[in-house]
Amino acid sequence: MARKRNRPGKNERKQLREKKRKEKLFVAPDQSAQPDPPRQAAHDGEQDENTRIAEDVKERKLLVRQKPKRNINRTHAEEIVRRLKRQNDTIKYINDGQWKTDARLDWMGDRVDDLRRTLTDLNNRCNRAFVIGRTTDDKAEKALSEVAELVSRVETLEGTTNDKAEKALAEVAELARRVATLEGRIAILKGRIATLEGRDATEIAQHMEEMGSGNEQLTLEMIMTKGELRELRDLGQPEVIEAKKDADIKQSRQARNAGGKVGTEGAWNGRLRGRKV
Repeated sequence: MARKRNRPGKNERKQLREKKRKEKLFVAPDQSAQPDPPRQAAHDGEQDENTRIAEDVKERKLLVRQKPKRNINRTHAEEIVRRLKRQNDTIKYINDGQWKTDARLDWMGDRVDDLRRTLTDLNNRCNRAFVIGRTTDDKAEKALSEVAELVSRVETLEGTTNDKAEKALAEVAELARRVATLEGRIAILKGRIATLEGRDATEIAQHMEEMGSGNEQLTLEMIMTKGELRELRDLGQPEVIEAKKDADIKQSRQARNAGGKVGTEGAWNGRLRGRKV
């Protein structure tokens, strides 16, 4: 009859192994490192300090050994590097598109400022034309008042004696000549007013046409900018970036097979040393 082995069962052995594993994980606290028990706090700050010391002691008692991290093989590391490079290229594309968009928006803002200054200049010119017209009207009214005054003086002189009549007639002739001169000046001023009004109307129409063409150009540029933004947004999509990366890899392989220089000095030097890259 065979002798019965005094050996624990399967479940008991499993429980013993688990118990030993847990005992190895726990670290016994250093008794010499424990601080003195906290005394009665004199103020709130000291109470907080005592609480912090007690929490540190508690954490030190519960300290356990950490499991070693899993080793990363070469394939996994290369995949991580490729992923980081792909993310870096994506960020670079997005930053370049953002810089171009900001530059285009700055240029459009400068163009809008130029158009605003042009409108201000036109407004100032129109105001000057209105001031000139009001000044001319004032001069015409003053000339007419002088004519009326001269006519009243002629009527007054007609009621004088015969001796004064000849003198009055001479004065009337002189006054009539002056009236004719004033009327000529009034006609010249009216012609100048008409010329200024026509010139201002021509300039206003020209500037309005320039503003219309500028607005059309600005609209076209905004449409182009939206298209560029859409292209940049498409460039940021993962599938577009993957397609571009695949094309770049294919091109570099073709160049490498042809024996040309590919991207870095390392590939060229490796080929010179007889190593297949």
